Amino acid sequence: MIKNKLENLYKNEQEISIYIDYLKKLETGRNSKKELKNSWFQYKSTENLISYFVKVKELGLAIDGDTVIITNLGITLTYHAYKNLVLLKYPEAQFDLQLVKETDEFNFQKKDGKVFYTHKLNDIFSNKRIIGAYCIIKNKLGEFLETLSLEELETIRKTAKTDYIWKAWTSEMYLKTIIKKACKRHFKNITTTLDNFDNESHDIENPINIELKLKQEIEAIKTSKELKNYYLTKKDTIDNKKGFNKLISKRKKEIGGK
Repeated sequence: MIKNKLENLYKNEQEISIYIDYLKKLETGRNSKKELKNSWFQYKSTENLISYFVKVKELGLAIDGDTVIITNLGITLTYHAYKNLVLLKYPEAQFDLQLVKETDEFNFQKKDGKVFYTHKLNDIFSNKRIIGAYCIIKNKLGEFLETLSLEELETIRKTAKTDYIWKAWTSEMYLKTIIKKACKRHFKNITTTLDNFDNESHDIENPINIELKLKQEIEAIKTSKELKNYYLTKKDTIDNKKGFNKLISKRKKEIGGK
């Protein structure tokens, strides 16, 4: 159904096929205990999943499980999204973004508009502490260098609307943060829309996150009477009634006769 609806809207069959394959992996993926890795996916409605594709398509990107991913909170952009959007405008652009560990040796210089640097990765497979990140971008406009210390990265982390993504993918979020800084300073005309979209997607009150909020509310209900009253109050306001009813039924079994 999702594939047919998207094919009626867009002609790019490859992007749609990649998206459908990604959705199947989210739906069926299991961990070592044979449990569903993404149990939240069953509560995503067809309308949700179509709207995700459309919204990201409008940005000039695609949901592929790498550049853009789907979590229980909705759409999440990775650092690849910022990189790819700049490459659409400047295909000759070269990127180097790295995390720096305390055992690394590095040196940065900028002379006559050119960026020169060395970064020797010592003990590359160790668990040494990360002390910062840098992003270097070179294209026909010039050569640009941005850096952030660990303290700066963690300060930005504290302002995030949710820590869920940071806990799951800390290193990836550090890289995303440094490339966002570089793009905001040097390619603001390209990535402003992406920044706004990313911030809105992580707003817990945003419509794409309402289902997570409902799930948390239902799991907090302690008695069958409270559950019934909650159901009667909410049932006519929910778009994804199938997912809502599953949540109610699951909680009803858990509560039992309480």
